[in-house]
Amino acid sequence: RKEDPTPPAANSFSGIRSLEELEVVANKLAEDLVLKSRQLSASQARLAELERGGEDLVATKRKLAMALELVGEKEEDIEHLYGDLADLKRLYREHVDELYAG
Repeated sequence: RKEDPTPPAANSFSGIRSLEELEVVANKLAEDLVLKSRQLSASQARLAELERGGEDLVATKRKLAMALELVGEKEEDIEHLYGDLADLKRLYREHVDELYAG
């Protein structure tokens, strides 16, 4: 067996140094974990907000479709009323023409 030429004090110091380095790395990883957890929470909140916005968008589109359908029906009603008005004008003119001709 070959002996380690490094004195025991040097080995202990080397171990402490490595332990300190591990503690620094562990602290950095813990900070990163906290940061990533906060980012995840913020992203989840934003996702929930966007999902609610999507639901609102669907509801708004549904309302818009209903409103457009109502507008279309009203336009048809107006067209019929214009047709009725044109008929009434024609009948009135015919009636007036008959009164003056007779």
